Amino acid sequence: MPARSSLTQEVVDRVVRHGFAAECVRQLSSLPDSGSVVRIRRLPLDLKLKSSDLTEAALVRLWANEFCRALTTVLRLPGTDTVAVVTSESRAAWLARFISHLVAGSAQSRWEYEEFADVLKLGTVDAVLAVLQREPLEIVPVLRLLQRERRLDNVLALFSDLAYEQLFASIGKAKPVQDLELSLQDLVTVGASVRSALPVAGILASRPRALLVFLQLAGTDESAVVAHWSPRRVLYALIALDTLVNVTQSSPQEMWQQRLTPAWLASTARSLNPTILAVLEQVGRLTAERDVTWRKQQLAPLVQLLESLASEIGLRTDAQKQSHFVSGDYVGFLLLVGLIDRFRWPRVILESGLGRRWGNRAITCCLAGLAQHLLEKNIDSDLDPGVAVFAGWLDPASVNRGLLQSVLSSASDEDRAQLIEKLTGTPSTEDKTLASDWTTTFGHVGDYLLREFASRIRGFRKATPASIVNTFLKQPGRIMIDDERIHVTLQPNPFHVALHLSAVDETVDAVPWLDNRRLQFQLEGL
Repeated sequence: MPARSSLTQEVVDRVVRHGFAAECVRQLSSLPDSGSVVRIRRLPLDLKLKSSDLTEAALVRLWANEFCRALTTVLRLPGTDTVAVVTSESRAAWLARFISHLVAGSAQSRWEYEEFADVLKLGTVDAVLAVLQREPLEIVPVLRLLQRERRLDNVLALFSDLAYEQLFASIGKAKPVQDLELSLQDLVTVGASVRSALPVAGILASRPRALLVFLQLAGTDESAVVAHWSPRRVLYALIALDTLVNVTQSSPQEMWQQRLTPAWLASTARSLNPTILAVLEQVGRLTAERDVTWRKQQLAPLVQLLESLASEIGLRTDAQKQSHFVSGDYVGFLLLVGLIDRFRWPRVILESGLGRRWGNRAITCCLAGLAQHLLEKNIDSDLDPGVAVFAGWLDPASVNRGLLQSVLSSASDEDRAQLIEKLTGTPSTEDKTLASDWTTTFGHVGDYLLREFASRIRGFRKATPASIVNTFLKQPGRIMIDDERIHVTLQPNPFHVALHLSAVDETVDAVPWLDNRRLQFQLEGL
């Protein structure tokens, strides 16, 4: 600074802290807001000052003029990224860009994402959710943009059911849907969306499909659709359609009313939300209407849709026409069947004291008790349909909890010790407390089975028993059972690749406690 300058440190501080910023605000306020996001790493300024300019007012004016000139020059450039400037046309585009780089693993090394420094310390899925939860009104635009750019699948491939639930909750908070009730027309709307653009196979009702259908509906008229629909409401509609496809393919129309009552559904399928039960009952009541012409007119669009969905889910052979479907929350337990069969556990149980007294019923009750223990449920609790089929009750409605109690309560400590030794190779003299009750026995046998199961899955050999249960056994899905086979379809899971690479989903021929049926798996999402 020249010796004769009138500028003091106090004046310079005022220029830097107040005058410059205020003048920039004044000059830039006239620029239109384009909605775009611009990140500038370095903004070169060409500021030349004469001695006469070294006053507070002149410094403020000249510095602000040069800054605004350089900034407006950058803002008027075409929207292309450079080493020092990154632009996005909107906030949604900016967030979509960040999420894409995050999933690709490159976000941490890019200077323009300094504002996301805190979320970059999280795992990928948690970081995606955190960014979206901060700006809930941008969630749907961001997801639709990722979908148009064919990047959404890469993001969703990382999502677990819990992550989907968190995303659904965030979308719901942004624009709450006041009425979750479903009508027949709602089912037709969702079903038509499924058929028009998305491949239909296996299970209709999954969270990934619900989200994609929601985004498809939002693409028609975002404001109107988001006000009427939410991903959760779409999921309810898909579950209702899934249930209706099962019922309509296995029962004549005159039996629909009986098969769509809450009592009947509770005996054959997983627990259903009241919203779903209400629309199913609505369909059931409609099938009982005495005015045949009116009834057919009201049901025609839905019946036509269900027939189309059934044919697209899979053509039914003569054997399959005699089949029935079962849906459950813990269908993943059937992944254990191949290992149990390879270990010859059914024969071991039959040759035990318990097996000699109860025959094949001992196998079913031991497997049912083991599954309930792994789920941390009491023996006398209701069995999930998936667990019922795993144990050998091919019709979940035929589960006999009284028999389960009788068989297990008849076992002595010697019976349990014999099972432990034969099933796990643990000598009966090693720890007699293991056979003191079924809780301890099932705990020991269950840990052994889960460790063996985990050792066969790449990347999970050191996983804890609890994580194996939560990741693989607590998987919802649908089971088709006919005279020759049991076909298991599991809902999408990011770890299905590990199961497939480890050949856990291989077909099991002639499972003895499942009436020698062939067991097949379809892992959705692969």
